[in-house]
Amino acid sequence: MNTNTVMWGLLLGYGLFIYQVVRRTTPHQVSASAFFEGDSADHQEPGLWILVASAAISWIFAKSIDNAASLAYAFGVTGGLGYAIYYLSFVTAAVVIYGLRTRGGFRSLPEFLTLRYGPLCARLFLIAIAIRLLNEVWSNTKVFSLYFGTEGSSSYWLAAIVVTAFTVYYSLLGGLRSSLLTDVAQMVLAAVLLVVILVILGSGLVQQGLPAVDTDTQAAGLTFCGLALVQIFSYPFHDPVLTDRGFITHPKTMVRGFILAGVISGGFIFLFSIVGLYARRFGIEGTPSLAVPQSLSLPLLMVFNVIMLTSAGSTLDSTFASVSKVAGRDWKNRQGPPTESQAAIGRWAMIAIAVLGNLPLLSIYLGDRIGSYRDW
Repeated sequence: MNTNTVMWGLLLGYGLFIYQVVRRTTPHQVSASAFFEGDSADHQEPGLWILVASAAISWIFAKSIDNAASLAYAFGVTGGLGYAIYYLSFVTAAVVIYGLRTRGGFRSLPEFLTLRYGPLCARLFLIAIAIRLLNEVWSNTKVFSLYFGTEGSSSYWLAAIVVTAFTVYYSLLGGLRSSLLTDVAQMVLAAVLLVVILVILGSGLVQQGLPAVDTDTQAAGLTFCGLALVQIFSYPFHDPVLTDRGFITHPKTMVRGFILAGVISGGFIFLFSIVGLYARRFGIEGTPSLAVPQSLSLPLLMVFNVIMLTSAGSTLDSTFASVSKVAGRDWKNRQGPPTESQAAIGRWAMIAIAVLGNLPLLSIYLGDRIGSYRDW
């Protein structure tokens, strides 16, 4: 059995796993309230650990995992640490959103901006957010599709289309509710796979030691850590995937959940950076998240493939849920309970972002290596 067949078998298994989660936890079509706010059929808000798992896995992007390994390869331990520092953004977001909700009574960031600075300001903010969400689509589909074939190959494109279409399918059914519940399963799966990676690669690093890093490279890594620490005060508010989750539970539950999610997801990213350290220590060239498993064994490549599928899938469904809220609720600052007409607008927005969000992948055909994997 060749590698490509195995990868497609894993994709099928992943799809069946997530489909069963959706089928068992989400009605054929949820209410508008559940679609936008993630509450249950009996109108109960999400519990603490659903919030923790969803917020955590939604920030463990396929691209973030790839970046963590690449930064550790470039700077050593400080590269992985610097990227993990970004996850202190959860604490910043928790403090600010808690204040907005308890002192101002606001129910979303766009509502706060509209009332304080006017609808024009809020819509300019939402346009910036929409660009961010569009980028989340192609940057994640690109990372996992490379496990199915070289960039631009038929298997590469087919993987991007299949995973995007499947994620759109269950997102249309349940919106944020589907995203929250599948996130729990995806977080557990990702954690198990991370342990496998740590066991396999950690033994090699224990025997050989951490890679050597010269003084200049170490200084550059520490500079990156400082940059990340500065950015945590603004970075979280550019991401509606995170901030939307700040308004769906009781404020105190949100604070506890965000802090726990930050610890879990930041720890995950730091631990995954071992992939870059391994590549640096053993002189494995290329993008670490691809080159390391390819250099070792097919089973390890399978593990990496599934963890990328898991992280990309969780980010995509969260992105689609946020896009639906931007279009159906936030753009016109709609107040009151969500309606079915708003949910219909949100569903059309999901379909639109799924198509438009993958168009940047076509840049590989523009020539001069624009958009090639090595250039971003």
